[in-house]
Amino acid sequence: MDELYKIRTAYLKMKGGICSYTGRSMEPTLKDGYALKIEPVEISGLKKGDLIIYENDDMCACHRFLRTVGIKDKVYFMEKGDNNLFPWFREEDCFSGRVVEMYDSDGILIDTRRWKKMPFFSKLCSFFWPIFFVRYILKKHQKMGQSDFS
Repeated sequence: MDELYKIRTAYLKMKGGICSYTGRSMEPTLKDGYALKIEPVEISGLKKGDLIIYENDDMCACHRFLRTVGIKDKVYFMEKGDNNLFPWFREEDCFSGRVVEMYDSDGILIDTRRWKKMPFFSKLCSFFWPIFFVRYILKKHQKMGQSDFS
């Protein structure tokens, strides 16, 4: 992992900041070139539908927060891009912050009513979270080459 990336994500977690968005997973809510103002917050302070920033491999990603799930001593959060078919779970330690303001590519503040409304399918996924969590655990163990869940 790039050293500058590590420093940047650590700073986002502690102080917040501005990130530039690129990608298609949050269309039509977010478009390339949007600037996102990030606020550090504890994961327990999130509300369903909040836009969040989290670490995904060697980059920061922005998706909707749906819920948290605690299993034994680990906490996971469920996230979903508005343009993605299925949600995914991430471990709590990759969470960086919440989006509090959004600016389009011309620097104009976007009305929160436009991006705070959660799409219907995301609400539905949040309701059926156990199915998606089992899917996540199975894929994670398959990737790690484990055959048991001990």
